[in-house]
Amino acid sequence: MPLRDVSVGLACAMVAFAVCAVACRILIRVCRDKGFCGPDMNKIGRPPIPEMGGLAVMAALIIGSVLFLALKGTKYPFVTYGALATVLGIALVGLYDDLKNLSRGMKAVLPFVLSLPFGYLLYQMSMDSAPGLSILILPYLGRVELGWLLILVVPLGITCAANATNMLEGLNGLAGGLSLIIITFLILIAYLRELDDALYLLFPMAGALAAFLLFNIYPAKIFPGDVLTLSTGAVMASAAFLGQLKFVGAILLLPMIVEFFLKTLGKLRRVRKKKTGWGHNFGELDLDGRLHHRGEIESLVHLVLKFRPMKEWQVVAVLWLLEILVGLAAVNYVINL
Repeated sequence: MPLRDVSVGLACAMVAFAVCAVACRILIRVCRDKGFCGPDMNKIGRPPIPEMGGLAVMAALIIGSVLFLALKGTKYPFVTYGALATVLGIALVGLYDDLKNLSRGMKAVLPFVLSLPFGYLLYQMSMDSAPGLSILILPYLGRVELGWLLILVVPLGITCAANATNMLEGLNGLAGGLSLIIITFLILIAYLRELDDALYLLFPMAGALAAFLLFNIYPAKIFPGDVLTLSTGAVMASAAFLGQLKFVGAILLLPMIVEFFLKTLGKLRRVRKKKTGWGHNFGELDLDGRLHHRGEIESLVHLVLKFRPMKEWQVVAVLWLLEILVGLAAVNYVINL
């Protein structure tokens, strides 16, 4: 990718940053006035914090991506717009869940259905002039040709990524920070492999998330809500498919995948013990503001707290560091391909 195009991407990221920063300030005020707040579970007194900050990120993503497309152009703009439409549809699913509470089954079915048109567009693009889109390169197995199965694999991947990202949340700056780290590594890998198509989503999303973190990092002034966690996973998966980075995307999402399995095993233990509900990511708060966990491990947060009690921001820093190490491993994998 030429440096000129990188500068355009960075400019669009800066626009998205500015839009998100302004929108977050407006959302904080509106959510407080309307009572759209949730308790900060890891703080003494559990103060109410405005929610649905993902709306600001989505607004910034749309503006930044459309601007990037207008300035740089692409041979297949309809595919990028299809990815944007998929992400926004999944964001609406998250918004409805924030307001009305959807079942986990519906949060799996709806993203899959909404992603089917994008899967079909990618399949058509692979048949036209981008055969690499339908090829999956796996260790030991080598190249696997998906063919028409790409129409189903794309929605499945987006659904899994969206729900996995949604599960690893609950601490100030956790989901937003992890997503920003993953997207930064995806940008780097896409640049190294000269895969431009993924960058129309990634650059604006990186700028938007950076601005959102200013308000969401400890102590948070606004929460992301499912509108952000579901849609961020959709952005990462969509960009991975667009940029032919399917396996690399799976590597980068490894902490979220581990979180999914920990929560699923925890759910099975609860069923055996005749208890209901899924486990959460929170710890037990002491008077010094440190989090403890003494029960079953149902989250990466619990696993970190098993070593020693930590303050909330310290747990988040550990998980950010873990994601950075995973990202470096992904870059090393790509360099040695």
